[in-house]
Amino acid sequence: MKKFVIIDGNAIVHRAYHALPPMHTKDGVMVNAVYGFTSMLLKVWKDLKPTHLCVSFDVAGGTFRHEQYDKYKATRVKADQELYDQMPLVHELVEAFSIPIYEKKGYEADDVIGTAVKQLKSEVDELYIVTGDMDTLQLVDEKIKVFTLRKGMNDVVIYDPAEVKKRYSFGPELVIDYKSLRGDTSDNIPGVPGIGEKTATELILKFGTLEEIYKVVDEEKDKTKSELFSASVLKKLVEGRESAKMSYELATIDCAVPDLEIKLADCAMSEFDRDRIIKLFQKFEFVSLLKRIPGFEYVEGGESEKTKATKNKKITELQFKDLQNKDEVSELLERIKKTAQFACKAVVNGKDVLTSELQGIVVIVGNEGCYINGGLIEVFLPIFAQENIELVGHDLKPLAKVLLLHKQEIKNSLFDVMVGSYLLNPGSRAHDTASVVLKVLGKELKVGAGQESLFGVDVKAIAQELYLLSQTVFELKKELIKTDNLGLLQKIEMPLMLVLAQMELNGVAVDLEMLQKLSLEVNENIKKVSKKIFDLAGMEFNISSPLQLREVLFEKLDIPVEGIKKGKTGLSTSAEQLEKMHGLHPIIEEIEIYRELAKLQN
Repeated sequence: MKKFVIIDGNAIVHRAYHALPPMHTKDGVMVNAVYGFTSMLLKVWKDLKPTHLCVSFDVAGGTFRHEQYDKYKATRVKADQELYDQMPLVHELVEAFSIPIYEKKGYEADDVIGTAVKQLKSEVDELYIVTGDMDTLQLVDEKIKVFTLRKGMNDVVIYDPAEVKKRYSFGPELVIDYKSLRGDTSDNIPGVPGIGEKTATELILKFGTLEEIYKVVDEEKDKTKSELFSASVLKKLVEGRESAKMSYELATIDCAVPDLEIKLADCAMSEFDRDRIIKLFQKFEFVSLLKRIPGFEYVEGGESEKTKATKNKKITELQFKDLQNKDEVSELLERIKKTAQFACKAVVNGKDVLTSELQGIVVIVGNEGCYINGGLIEVFLPIFAQENIELVGHDLKPLAKVLLLHKQEIKNSLFDVMVGSYLLNPGSRAHDTASVVLKVLGKELKVGAGQESLFGVDVKAIAQELYLLSQTVFELKKELIKTDNLGLLQKIEMPLMLVLAQMELNGVAVDLEMLQKLSLEVNENIKKVSKKIFDLAGMEFNISSPLQLREVLFEKLDIPVEGIKKGKTGLSTSAEQLEKMHGLHPIIEEIEIYRELAKLQN
């Protein structure tokens, strides 16, 4: 089966930039939009399994739509420079994966996409458009589907004709007509002034296309028209005819972009340069995404000079032993005292340390790994009171809590690899064990190593993970000294971690009776305010629903809309917009009180 996928690069990059928190490499380069785009690319790769793939981008400068209507997209706020700076990085990433890019000056990415799917429709079995907006829904048919984001970067929906109808109550063939009536605030397409989504939907369901609506307006007798349209809607249609016609043209995707030939063979999924991908992912610090590349296996090479140097320091194979008696534990304690450093991880039989039992402790000293369990644990615990010995680990707080539950405070000097990695690059989220080991040592660490399975916990796998983490300490300390952050880790972060462990174990006292009493009081107040709102509205409705509230305020109560912002779904009822309506109707103040009470209740 041939499956062609085309990605709207600009739409995904913009969505990622605004949906994800700021992420910086250690060099200060913002990469959150690149990360989001990469994550979506890998999701498409996994979920859709395309046989052919390409990406389309907008080209800087105006389009034929700007020539037709100089206010097209004029209301859009100029994007942050940090977003624009990431576009070349996204191009670099797409090229590294050997994915072809298509773009055309004077046309939008949507036009290129429309042209592509129409050109290739007869050559493939399925076509998917991956985007972050709804503009391409007009292209949907039985063969062409739209794979788009609903919220954030994870909530995805696939639109086929049935799904489009479910959303709008009509099919994709009427999406342009709908936009020509309602307009589109995001692109500043005016539509018919005064006609919103509800009226536009009603007109389309009743009459059909824009042409058919105006045919009724032009040809029916006045008496018949008065029965078919309300006076205000008829007036808006008559006065907004030219605006509707222009909006139809602006909203229509051009599926015949000149001098644009897209060959299916050029888009076939092909091998990419793995070394180049590793270098790029390390440059962007996307090591956590490497494992999501289908069929990807970590390979030697492609590392930075620093990583190569670290790898060249041969890491000796771990020697592992399950300790059986007190003498063996005593020998281990002596080795720790000599080296003045050990790595450690507690093994518990659950996820919550408060309700779990300590099964054993995995310890690393040099290139030796040991597992201590049963009664031998108590023999080992005093080592945690030795102030002149350094304890190494990844996320040491759970270990601190487990030891506190066994009446053992940690007095060692501490080095938490996870916190050290974070201090070096707070803009990154890749501080898990696998990411740290790959970044520093250039070695693969299987995710979930040592987790409990049907056969119990694999303590040897935990030891191997802990051993590799212990090998990162030298490089991390060196970098922390360079950036003047080692003192921050040792004097602030590590003592604070111990305080937080104590706080989490102690918890916070809560007066349940008082909270219950307050909840009942708030609930009663909500009922009273709701009744006031229903009386003022002359009907009951869901006050928490923006759609229902919008209908009550602007259609039933006819509150003036001048100065009220319009979003993608219609007029806004946000707190900021409600403030603008103070004094226009007494219901506004009651809605604000209701919202405050609802926040308290939640």
